[in-house]
Amino acid sequence: MSLREIPPYLQNSDMRLGLHGRILLLSFLFYLICLLYCYRSSTLMFAGDSSDYIRGAMLPLFSLGFFSYRPFTITLVYRLLGADPPTIVLFQILFYAGSWFFLARALMLWMRNRTMAWVSFGTVLLFSLSIELNMWNMAVLSESLSLSTTALFLAVVLVWLRKIGEGQKNAGSSRGWTAALVVTAFFWSFTRDAHPYVLLLLSAAIPFAFLFRRVRKRLGYKTATAIGLAFLSTFLVQTWFLRHSPKTPWTYPLTTDICSRILPDPEARDFFYKAGMPHSKILMEFSGRHNAYSENLLSDHPDKSKIDPVYDRWVLKEGMRTYFSYVLSHPFKALGWVWETRRHWIAPSLRGEHYGRAPTTLVYQRVARRSRLVLPLCSTGLVNGEVLLTSEITGLFFPMGFWVVPAAFLLGLLVLLAFRWRRSPVLFVPLSLFLGGLFLAVVTVIGDANEIDRHAICVAMLLRLSLLFSVLLISDAILELAPEGRLFGQGGRSRHGSEKGGTGIGASPAIAVLVSAAYVLLDIVAFRNSSLTFVGDALDYIQISRDPLLALRFFAYRPFTVPLMYKFFGSRPLTIVFFQVLFHAGCWLVLAFAVKSVVRHRQLRWLAFACILLLSLSIQINMWGFVILSESITNSMTALLIGVALIFGKRLSSDTSPTGPRLLAWSLGLIALAGLWSFTRDSNPYVLLFLAALIPVLFFSKPIRSALPWAVAAALVLSFAGLYCLQSWLVSKSTRKPWVYPTTNNICYHILPDPEAREFFYAHGMPRSKILDGFSGTTTAYMGNQRALVPDKSKIDPAFNRWVTRHGLETYALYITTHPLKALAWTWNVRHQMFSPNVLTSTFIGPFLVVYQVENKHRRLIPELCSRGLNNGSTFCTYWISDIFFPLWPWFYALAAAAAVLSLVLYLRGGPWVLLVPPVLCAVSFLQAVITNLGDCSDVGRHAITAAIMLRISFWMSLFFVADYMAAMKSRPSRSKPGAQ
Repeated sequence: MSLREIPPYLQNSDMRLGLHGRILLLSFLFYLICLLYCYRSSTLMFAGDSSDYIRGAMLPLFSLGFFSYRPFTITLVYRLLGADPPTIVLFQILFYAGSWFFLARALMLWMRNRTMAWVSFGTVLLFSLSIELNMWNMAVLSESLSLSTTALFLAVVLVWLRKIGEGQKNAGSSRGWTAALVVTAFFWSFTRDAHPYVLLLLSAAIPFAFLFRRVRKRLGYKTATAIGLAFLSTFLVQTWFLRHSPKTPWTYPLTTDICSRILPDPEARDFFYKAGMPHSKILMEFSGRHNAYSENLLSDHPDKSKIDPVYDRWVLKEGMRTYFSYVLSHPFKALGWVWETRRHWIAPSLRGEHYGRAPTTLVYQRVARRSRLVLPLCSTGLVNGEVLLTSEITGLFFPMGFWVVPAAFLLGLLVLLAFRWRRSPVLFVPLSLFLGGLFLAVVTVIGDANEIDRHAICVAMLLRLSLLFSVLLISDAILELAPEGRLFGQGGRSRHGSEKGGTGIGASPAIAVLVSAAYVLLDIVAFRNSSLTFVGDALDYIQISRDPLLALRFFAYRPFTVPLMYKFFGSRPLTIVFFQVLFHAGCWLVLAFAVKSVVRHRQLRWLAFACILLLSLSIQINMWGFVILSESITNSMTALLIGVALIFGKRLSSDTSPTGPRLLAWSLGLIALAGLWSFTRDSNPYVLLFLAALIPVLFFSKPIRSALPWAVAAALVLSFAGLYCLQSWLVSKSTRKPWVYPTTNNICYHILPDPEAREFFYAHGMPRSKILDGFSGTTTAYMGNQRALVPDKSKIDPAFNRWVTRHGLETYALYITTHPLKALAWTWNVRHQMFSPNVLTSTFIGPFLVVYQVENKHRRLIPELCSRGLNNGSTFCTYWISDIFFPLWPWFYALAAAAAVLSLVLYLRGGPWVLLVPPVLCAVSFLQAVITNLGDCSDVGRHAITAAIMLRISFWMSLFFVADYMAAMKSRPSRSKPGAQ
């Protein structure tokens, strides 16, 4: 294929996003949301060989067992993720999304018609949403990574075919993609034991391909030899590992094959007896029973009367050699086995099996030495990945009929014949996928007669991808042959990516994309030793998310943003955790890009970008991702709100500031985001009320007045004040009476030990209670006793409870307003606890779980899913990241305040508007800390974590904005003083 035969966007795009970069990015985000939504009713599957992969990942890294116990790509990934099942699931879903998006993009760039380019892009993504494929992402098994790496390998092949077609124009890039092809094939091979045989077939096919002159011309002897040797070496290495595995992984499937295929066949049985297999009456009892013999042998309490040690020794030493000899000498008999099981690898019925129904988990939490069932974590028994429209998508893009095989073959052959007039190497791909799928089916079925549906899921995927690619390429060719090269108003040759200004994303954005991808990976790896934490108010949020959406209770019982997000994801804790981790990464990326966009100095810009991302990796921030509480979403939305406000401010101050509908859209978006943020915690509406009062004051500043239209300012003031009123009204209508618990805590801790304050409350109707006096100086002891499973009624005062429900809040608010210095003193006494919270010493280190799996009506403990007692979010590097970017110095708040004052002084002396942001954030942080402490004196380290985070954001912004301003002043040309001449 010559360069002139490649469409313009293939010549110039170089896999860059081009003119349609924003559309592609939005498409990926929408696809990721759809993929996440597929797991709103899913449960983590821990069955079959799951424990083996976990145990293999925990072996010493450089030991032979680590690389040979199971295919080591899986164990290596699991080890990097701490062998922690929830973290593994997070990575599998994200890796699955990235791999299929890359494949969709790679195929899209081969389409010569603009319409077909986007159709192929969407078709591949919809195909990946099929239940039979995406259901495995919630399973701690090899299937998810195997399918994802298959898609990734195919995408690399498509890109590599383009690169070798470019010839000498981009030889360096071609060599790079050749290396990527070899590396991807290596890791793909080590995802399943059957894959190296495919690489062996490919290494043997390369010499035959060299019989064609065009292949010799484009590929080159050196490249072909390197690829062939790499594939052959991978096969040999994996075979050697298989032979030296301490688990002897071939004995289980080999015994299954002998019991199900050899023993029922007299001729085959005699062949094995002649090869040395002992005559065994015990083994003959399992004739035709698949894996019954091995299951008894490996069970916790085996029946020794049904075990033959002589046979076990023989199958370990000579079994594999004998079985391969029989298969090679009786090829038609082996192919007959493949034909008899065609239903299992052509149309696997996985959704009807226990793997599709998520058999795990019954979860028990230890409370006062008793096991208490945690209902929201139990399996729903639904098919993983099945939600609205996924069944229709599966029926359309993953059909189950046997017609798939002949259709894929005939269409693949038709596409290959089109090579005579359209010299494009992509036309070889559909038939290659079909042949590769059939070969993999033969290897898989002959290798193990057990669970062919699951083992051959990759075969079913390849056959359907072959059919799908054939249809897309044929449609693209038809549109290209349309009269005058036009159909549906589209040109015969696509031009996206080649238009002016759309040839690529440039070096700087490319670096940003790579850094963002690495950051998301680090954010996931940060939870490698974490445990899902289900304590405190977690059950409240889960239960409210299951209430009717339009009920008043849904909005009033708790601040509704968190239950609303939980409702969207089906209130499944593992799915919620994945959303929280990913949402955390996305929000902090927005803030990092926003800070980077307002910093003008080049080096400082990237330094600020990295600093914000490293700050978000601090344990005190990212540890909340695995906690079913409001902290994670609150902190993430705080970062998102600050980032969006910075971007809005930059747009308003630019020469091309938005006007009309665009200005209205930005304003409404900011108000909506502020509203959602306000409804994450009870203290947030007071911050909006403060901002509503601050905006008119800022309007006295000329730069603010010239940049911010008065209509937008008025809308912000009215909206923020309205949100405060709305949230206050919802609190008053809450059936939970949310003010009773914190007010009682404050009375016990602050009021009762103070004689003057106590007399003030007595004067306002609080009953004198000896019971309540017994809790003087405590925080949650009185209310904790009432909410206990078995409360001590002798320590409950009904008269006080009635008073605090009716008059407690207004009396407490009146005391604070009449004694402001006393209230501020309470806050001053806990300043270190609020602004330098050592939350790592609290209960949020994965204190639960004891996890059982139900098998045959018996509970079986799964130690791999139980709590490890480690800090959530802690890795080898997060401790020093926390020490540097989230310092816990006792007087850090004073340092942050000084930096904010410096930024404010520079703004008042004529600096840019961004210098005003750090002091505002610092003031908001102090205000929220005061409100949080006065609102509830218990657990202030956790409740005020958002204030501590905002204070550090303010500090780092102050440093970078001041440094950027000073650098700009230094580089400004000097002016002559008046009268100098």
